[in-house]
Amino acid sequence: MTATVSKQQPGHSEDLLALAVSVLDQASGEEQVEVLLSRASSTTVKVYEGEVESLTSADSSGAGIRVIRDGRLGFAHCGSLDSTVLVETLREARDNLEFAEPDEWNGLAQPDGVEVVAQNGWSDSVVAFPVDRKIALALELEHRVLAADSRITGIRSTAYGDAWGESVILSTAGIQAVDRGASCSISTQPLARVGEETQTGFGYDSGRVPELLDLDHATAEAVDRATRSERDSPKMPTTAANAAGRASFSAAQRTIEAMSTAMLSVSATTSSPSVLNTACATNSDFDFQRR
Repeated sequence: MTATVSKQQPGHSEDLLALAVSVLDQASGEEQVEVLLSRASSTTVKVYEGEVESLTSADSSGAGIRVIRDGRLGFAHCGSLDSTVLVETLREARDNLEFAEPDEWNGLAQPDGVEVVAQNGWSDSVVAFPVDRKIALALELEHRVLAADSRITGIRSTAYGDAWGESVILSTAGIQAVDRGASCSISTQPLARVGEETQTGFGYDSGRVPELLDLDHATAEAVDRATRSERDSPKMPTTAANAAGRASFSAAQRTIEAMSTAMLSVSATTSSPSVLNTACATNSDFDFQRR
């Protein structure tokens, strides 16, 4: 098994790398050790009728450690980056190793010498953007949508959201990979009275710099979708061929879903070595409440 060593990204947090090195320094004898450290943060602001409806901020961090010795593989993870907790997690991985069956194919990825293409998805702007300005963006978008068209009767929800995360993976085999990214978005769901019906629309914009989010674009998109009449929407003529095509597509969807379910069942009961064992994940809540 081979893998590539990535270059350290400019400005990347040194503390994650130092923590990972401190874990690898504890490897003994013929042990192979791999450690993944990660942390993330997300914020979601929802506004309704000129007021903050909800503000959610979540932080997460964690680690995953693999130890391989004599063909046996042990794994343990934790939800902390505290150095004492990492020492305990390494001990647990070693304990779990004792209960594993030997497998000659257990091993860590080896560097293959191929240079990684540099990618920069980081944004200091997202990390530094203050909460009061996040709220102000959401309120401003709501105000613009309500004022854009007389047919807009209300807005189900308007939200601003952002998230950032970073991770480091190091191994005694010589792998060192670092990754981090950040993004932000603004969205709205207006209601419009068109004829005898109430319609809903959706508009958004996303990027990596909160100050550059395009409120005009999100407003125009949301209002256009909410006020678009049925005759303005493109239609597909209904024919026997179209009906047959839709039936074939539905059958294909059911087949794919069945295969996906089967694959998930297999992956839940099988284990195989991988370059990355993700120990923690962060989900940003952009779920709009129905009224």
